[in-house]
Amino acid sequence: MRTEDLERLARIYPNDNTEPDRRFNIAVGSSVPSAPKLIAALLSDFTDNFGVSWWTTLPTEERMLIGDYFCQCLMGIETNLVEARLHYLELRGLRTDRTNEYKMRWH
Repeated sequence: MRTEDLERLARIYPNDNTEPDRRFNIAVGSSVPSAPKLIAALLSDFTDNFGVSWWTTLPTEERMLIGDYFCQCLMGIETNLVEARLHYLELRGLRTDRTNEYKMRWH
């Protein structure tokens, strides 16, 4: 990673009520504040009928499977964005290193 990216990530998180994972997502630049709200909305719509309340026309097994898969997909949004962002920061660092190496050879 580039020095400036490492310095930004090395800063101490603000001491607020934000969850540690959320603070990291913000620090890396991959925060999606609406994702937890969407997950909460989905989970609040789960009923004792084993799934999302408005999917009652589906068989119970399908409702359970689709609901679980949908929930897992939503929970993975920020994780996947954080991982993509970290790969991007690594790529930028590598590109910077290679550019500097090239300049040193030819100048």
